[in-house]
Amino acid sequence: LSHDATVMLKDRMSKLFRGEFETGIYPDEWHWREGISKPNAAREICNAWKSDRKIAAIVLNEKIGRFISKVMGWDSVRIAQDDLVWKVPSMQQDRDNLYRIDTVGFHQDSAYISNQFEPYENNSVTLWIALDDV
Repeated sequence: LSHDATVMLKDRMSKLFRGEFETGIYPDEWHWREGISKPNAAREICNAWKSDRKIAAIVLNEKIGRFISKVMGWDSVRIAQDDLVWKVPSMQQDRDNLYRIDTVGFHQDSAYISNQFEPYENNSVTLWIALDDV
């Protein structure tokens, strides 16, 4: 993605987590609410493409789909779920102390995602797009 696209996506993510759903459609899952959730907690929205046309333009991008299809050796692809995850830095500092934030650690999604489809082997892929330098 271009730098401008990542800036736009981060702006849209902020709006989504504030409950500003451009299409008027709520996402399937919305984990983190401004004003009631811990400010340093990891945030997640599932199927944000339903709620925002600019997010949908990336998630449903034909070039990305063709790339995945070619890499995996598939004739076609379809989206099962998008998952916007906003991970805050794992270390924060207030005025006096440096402290660790609980966030999403290393894990694998394939065990439960792959079980949902037949055939089991070679049936799903996860594509991560980082919006910040890591």
